[in-house]
Order: sequence, then structure tokens, then C-alpha cells
Amino acid sequence: MPPLDLDFTPSGRYLSFAEREEIAILNAQGNGVRDIARALGRDPGTISRQLRRNAATRGGTREYRASAAQWKANMAAKRPKQAKLVTTPRLRKYVQQRLSGKVSRPDGTVIAGPQPPRFTARNKPHRKDRAWVLGWSPGADQQPVEARLPR
Repeated sequence: MPPLDLDFTPSGRYLSFAEREEIAILNAQGNGVRDIARALGRDPGTISRQLRRNAATRGGTREYRASAAQWKANMAAKRPKQAKLVTTPRLRKYVQQRLSGKVSRPDGTVIAGPQPPRFTARNKPHRKDRAWVLGWSPGADQQPVEARLPR
């Protein structure tokens, strides 16, 4: 296993190890999420998410540990990652069917795809076009993805 690299400096978008240590110290002092966020110049949602995702529950308390959080972040950032469509053949088949326009119901009847909106030479879609945008999206019929995928 490679050693933990604490000198890794991510871009400003990601929390650095120093920021994670500061979160741990301020959290241990009993400061609230908004106070910690103000001290670091970060969004409170970022701090809240960090504390929630990386809480160590071993000792019976929800204690934040900066080193464990940094290790998790480094593991998640490893590249190259396999794409979801590569690792899930059923999902890939489902997406390919939808994109090809050759979609059929479980009983075998073919379903016509959604009609695209009339070209208006505008850059952005408008509200009337949103129904089309959701035409073949997995969320359109409000079922879990596994229930919609072909067997």
C-alpha cells in the first residue's frame, strides 16, 4: 500500500489537508459548521458534508479525523476511473437503446421517441422544451433505474 501523501496540494476547489486539520481542530473545540466555514472561507455545505462523510464512529462518538478524510479523498481522486457505462452492461444496453431510438416495451411493442422541439435558432432551451428534454431520461417515469433496465 502506498504511503499517505500529506503534501498533495489540490486545486482551490478541493479541501487541502491543512484545511481538513483546521476543520478537525475547530470541530473539536465545539465550533459550529457556519463558524468553521467562516474561518476557512468555505461554504457551510462543504464543511457539513465533510464532517458527515468522514465521521469516525469507532469510539462510539462521531469524531472527525483529518488524516482519514484526506486518505478517503486521495483514494476517490485516483485516475483512471472506469466509467459507469463500462462497468454496468445492463445500463449501457439501456442507454444505447434509448439513444438509438429503437426502444421497445417489455412485451416487445416499439415505442416512438419524443419529437424534438422546432428549431428556433436560440441558444438555450425554453420551458416548453423541458418536457422533451426529459423524454427518455431515467427520471421521467419516476422508477428506480434497476426497475427500468432490461433483464
